[in-house]
Amino acid sequence: GNLRIVVKDINRGTPIEGAQVLVTPCDYTGTTDSRGEVFLEEVTPFRNYQVDVTAEGYVGGAAAFVHVDPEGETVSTIPLTQKATLLGRVTMHLFLGFIRWPLMNAEVKIQEVVDKSFVTRGETQANLWGRYTFENLDEGTYRITAQAEGFTTEFIDIEVEGGKRSRQNLSL
Repeated sequence: GNLRIVVKDINRGTPIEGAQVLVTPCDYTGTTDSRGEVFLEEVTPFRNYQVDVTAEGYVGGAAAFVHVDPEGETVSTIPLTQKATLLGRVTMHLFLGFIRWPLMNAEVKIQEVVDKSFVTRGETQANLWGRYTFENLDEGTYRITAQAEGFTTEFIDIEVEGGKRSRQNLSL
């Protein structure tokens, strides 16, 4: 049988060209064309296949238990979500909180909320202007924590959307 794999942007419905496709257990591989498709001929039928897809700027995707029809073409569509960026600024309060001044070298941690627990996904330090950035994030809910010696720790939960830049400032 034949297997056609179609890879699309989940929000736009547009094809994703250049996505890398791996079909296991037989290790068929391919790269999507301008229509977001890979076409594999003479795939052994009557087996369950796993299809894994990766693409630059997207969260990886997969389809399990893809059963290939021996007499025709099986189509497996895999939607992908774009990666997200989270950036912000860490500041300190001055003069009763009326003035916020950049707090360089503050430690900033990003944790993903997984089954009501927090899993650390990255750490960085605020730069000279108090700015921080986390790139290539999966869509989801995160907790951002900032801390610096001599200041109270601040945290906030934020939802990030695929393909978007989110901003979250913290003040210690």
